[in-house]
Amino acid sequence: REVIISNLYELSNLFEDARGIDDIVKVAHNYIRIYLGMESEFFISGDGGCLQNIDKDRENPELSGKNKGIIDWVFRNGKPAGLFTDTLPKADALFLPMRAQSHIVGVAVLLPEDRSSFPLEREDFIQNVISQISVRVERELLSAASRQLMLTAESERLHKTLLNTISHELRTPITAITGASTSLLDEKIKNNPVIRDELMIGIKKAGERLNHLVDNLLDMSRLESGHLSLKRAHHDVNDLISVSMRRLRDDVGTHAIHYSVADDLPLVRIDFSLMERVIVNLLYNAILYT
Repeated sequence: REVIISNLYELSNLFEDARGIDDIVKVAHNYIRIYLGMESEFFISGDGGCLQNIDKDRENPELSGKNKGIIDWVFRNGKPAGLFTDTLPKADALFLPMRAQSHIVGVAVLLPEDRSSFPLEREDFIQNVISQISVRVERELLSAASRQLMLTAESERLHKTLLNTISHELRTPITAITGASTSLLDEKIKNNPVIRDELMIGIKKAGERLNHLVDNLLDMSRLESGHLSLKRAHHDVNDLISVSMRRLRDDVGTHAIHYSVADDLPLVRIDFSLMERVIVNLLYNAILYT
């Protein structure tokens, strides 16, 4: 009994350094091989309650395929099956439900080399080992679910912030275009070439800003969907900045922009078009908000 308690304590210590389901399962495999003299597989409950073999490198397709029905039965009923049990005792392995504190988190499949029945103490030891593994797996699953909820909440918050920002950014040039075009319909302004030209320039700038925003939104959409592929090639940084500056020549206004590039800077491997968009966006925001 003292040896068993000591061995279980060792398992608890090993789990202290485990991070994530993969680490937990790796520790469990090694521990079961050393202390129980068995190979093992673990089928953990995933999304929608589907059982998944966590360690694909160790999966025995013949065993898993042939015994899929047993694995599902053990998971649904919460009872052991296979070797040394009253349910399908002629099976190739021992199938144990991984019962944690709140629910069954999966099924442990043990393949003993010696198929003679266990003494009671060894059976209790196996149950305790699987119980410890199950509790640790459950804790990790709950932690992962909690992290996912936090990520979802943060994603929704960022989405809302982005939507509000985009709405404001789009509304500004649209308002300018609408206001200027309405003014152009006024008879007094029609006959005043100076004011008319100013309004036309305003419409042109607002249209360019709107086009700039739409281009960015399309690029973001393609980037998120994975359809935006990088066209990388070697380019001169001086060329990149010069082209970006030319794109912004009508927006600079009274701002003075100075830049310097090291003489010994080699060519850089970039997607020129997208990197130009990065530089333009950075400078445009600086011009607009400072």
